[in-house]
Amino acid sequence: MKFNSKKSICKKNAAVLLIAVVLTISSGSHNGITSAFWSPSQNESIRSRCNTRHSVAHLWAINGSGGADSEKLVIEFLTDHNRDALLRPTVDPSRPILVDAFAPWCGPCKLLDKVLKKSQPRYIGKVDFVRWNVNDAENTALIKSHFIQMGYTLNKLPSLILYREGEPIAVRPGFANEFQLDDWLEKTLPDVLERTFDENGVKLNQLEG
Repeated sequence: MKFNSKKSICKKNAAVLLIAVVLTISSGSHNGITSAFWSPSQNESIRSRCNTRHSVAHLWAINGSGGADSEKLVIEFLTDHNRDALLRPTVDPSRPILVDAFAPWCGPCKLLDKVLKKSQPRYIGKVDFVRWNVNDAENTALIKSHFIQMGYTLNKLPSLILYREGEPIAVRPGFANEFQLDDWLEKTLPDVLERTFDENGVKLNQLEG
């Protein structure tokens, strides 16, 4: 009888545990599930890990794929499949396109990528930014062929290439910091960008200060 009694208690405990899990899942509480299976100290550790993962996922959603603002700041990759759409946008075909020619193994290219991502918000509506992985020969052969046909060559990585109406018009080889980027774009696009540097490449507001 004692054995049967213990068996009955176990069944009741199992039933209660099952109901608790079902209710927890129904309410969508992951922390509630951990409470049913682990001790308070273990719960705290697991909740901490879960909260950290949730925070990382939330930041990724905001910065990587969420909202209109984040979509504006995405620097798209140029390929043979989308080159016409990116280099000659239908909304404004004459808008300048800044192409960042890079390779994944290139250290200075990674530094320039950070500069471009930081600078891009100031050029929204004036200059579009895109990236060209020159190592991706399979998907960018037509881009390279057209670039060479127009009389240009890539002698250094990274390189910045300006396109207008689907055609390359200028190339700047090598890394550029924010000031150098602004200075070059303003010199090359006087009809689009207001000049904020003097003839020596010094920022005008610095001279005034």
